[in-house]
Amino acid sequence: MDPPTNSLPRVDLLPPLARTREVLFTVDGEYIFDVAATPTTVAVSASNNQIKLYDTQLNLLGALNGHINTISSLHFNATDHNLLYSSSQDGTLCCWDLRTPAAPAHIWNAPNRQSFLSMHTSSGAFLIAGGTELSGSDAHVHFYDMRSPQLAHSFSESFGDDVTQLAFHPTVPTRLLSGSTDGVACVFDLQGTWDEDDDLVGSMQSGSSVSKLGWFGPDGEYVWMTTHVETVSLWTGEGDLLKDFGDVRQFSTEEVPINYAVGCQYDPTSQRLYMLTGSHEGALSILHVTLNELQLCFSAGHAHGDVVRSAVLDFGSGHLITGGEDSKLSMWRPSPTAVAVTPANIAEPALPAITIPASNRGFRSPRDGKNGGKKTSPYAR
Repeated sequence: MDPPTNSLPRVDLLPPLARTREVLFTVDGEYIFDVAATPTTVAVSASNNQIKLYDTQLNLLGALNGHINTISSLHFNATDHNLLYSSSQDGTLCCWDLRTPAAPAHIWNAPNRQSFLSMHTSSGAFLIAGGTELSGSDAHVHFYDMRSPQLAHSFSESFGDDVTQLAFHPTVPTRLLSGSTDGVACVFDLQGTWDEDDDLVGSMQSGSSVSKLGWFGPDGEYVWMTTHVETVSLWTGEGDLLKDFGDVRQFSTEEVPINYAVGCQYDPTSQRLYMLTGSHEGALSILHVTLNELQLCFSAGHAHGDVVRSAVLDFGSGHLITGGEDSKLSMWRPSPTAVAVTPANIAEPALPAITIPASNRGFRSPRDGKNGGKKTSPYAR
């Protein structure tokens, strides 16, 4: 029988994975929201407003208690893995020092206790930014100096609705990417004058409420974006659309069910972008993203018993950690039958819009030449 016309081509870019451990966050069935990981620690937030810490074998290390409403994001400091940051709809941003975890080391409060829906940090610029829910006619991104509890600056003119995502650039400390339910992603270069009009240097019209986004590429020169209606697109950092894949659910088949995009991760060593997708029944797939197509690398039909909320790939070890609405946290490792990835079994990304040297199989910098509503299930919190 011929495969469905919308089925994804398969490629051997990642070794097959097998689940090696599974633990319950609680016996009360709390949803797992976010998973963040370092080489030694895994942090997990859940619907009981608690953060739990595990080692890389998923042995419980402890819990962080302090938020009194939904935890909206979780993020380790890029240069000091002892520092974990969280944002919450209780109107606080917290920094947790895992060496003294009894209470937050620092707390930043939103004006008028506005709900924080997103957060990111820039160690190089000593900045923490928090994006808020729409209140009245305004949504804000509030900026704080990590060394001070006081609000430093706020932007509001660029956002017409909830600010759902924030991401500082991986190598340019003052460059910030934002996403909103108004369907617009903005790029800011924070020059120190805090003039919002001058600092806004690019925007991207997604056509729908922004769900997740991030930087990728050898120099972080590209942006990936998903929406709450499950569309996926790629952009330059200047705001030019590179590829609109449309609704990722169009690629769903009985064998590889896809109901939503979990998110994307970039492997800087291979210069490849991967997207993780899931189904309402708990299936999980890993897709390789090129400018030409999406390619299937791995699929597990029963990864979880419910929606997969978060997934973290460690490209160095090949490990995958997933968390879901079934309250389960799972560790996946390359199986004993895994085959090493070699040039012979790597499918070359097809990038028709960009001329790529033979030595570069991934996305390359634009400067080297180029052509040319509200949150909904399953991510409502």
